[in-house]
Amino acid sequence: MSSVLDCVIFPLRFDTIQRSQRLTLFTSGFTPQTSDLRSLRFSKLTSGLDLIIHFRRCRFISTALVLIISGCSSTTKSPQIRSPFKDVACIGRPGALRAAVYLHGIDSDLPSDQEIKNRSVLAVLAEELEMRIAVPRASSRCSENTVCWGWALDDEDVKRALKEVANAAASCNLPDRKLGLIGFSNGGYLVVKLFRADMFKEAHPKIHWGIAVGSAMIKGPIEPHPFRVGGQLTLIIGNKDTFNYDPEQNYLKQLRRKSPSVQLREFAGGHELPLNETRDVIFELTN
Repeated sequence: MSSVLDCVIFPLRFDTIQRSQRLTLFTSGFTPQTSDLRSLRFSKLTSGLDLIIHFRRCRFISTALVLIISGCSSTTKSPQIRSPFKDVACIGRPGALRAAVYLHGIDSDLPSDQEIKNRSVLAVLAEELEMRIAVPRASSRCSENTVCWGWALDDEDVKRALKEVANAAASCNLPDRKLGLIGFSNGGYLVVKLFRADMFKEAHPKIHWGIAVGSAMIKGPIEPHPFRVGGQLTLIIGNKDTFNYDPEQNYLKQLRRKSPSVQLREFAGGHELPLNETRDVIFELTN
């Protein structure tokens, strides 16, 4: 019986420790240094080796448990977003020179590996650009197991998102100066939606600029009104982004009819939040 319990408890403890290590770095305003990130990667490697050794020792019991758990999970409803991970994370020091609200892409209930990686980029941006970044979690569901800002981004989705943005800015006490929005993937499409509808000021009266990363594809026309919109918008897209890269630049062309100042920045990469390009664009928009 002790062997069975050990095979059950060890993987659960392993998963809890790993998530705790990753999330501790990016949910309380702590800006990790390079040594912290290296230590985290080494910890994940050594813990992974421990896990492999453990499962080899318990392979028969573990296989049975996986089959049992898989059978149960197919009939168990996905959990709702759980506290404290639904709370707003604040990255960077209070009273910083620049500020932004970051809107993540379609994600799992708890921050995924992609989101953890994006937050590590945000931490570097906060350090190098003297930024304070508020990171809310989306409260809508795109599927049973994922959260997002909305599929259609209709009026209800936008209304819900505006509340999250305002709450995040207040929760992290963002300074009013040089305030903007940074959106990745689904969050980037929300940023563009707010820009298209001339709603930056409704998100926050001091928001003047927006960046949409990995959100440069649209099929068909966008709404003709309003004819002219305020604020500044830059699209950042990887030329190997298999989801949202459009070599015809249809979205960019339509957005420029509303505002000729809309910019596009391409980089050599995929569906990711690039450090260098994002840093350069933020610097340009806030100086």
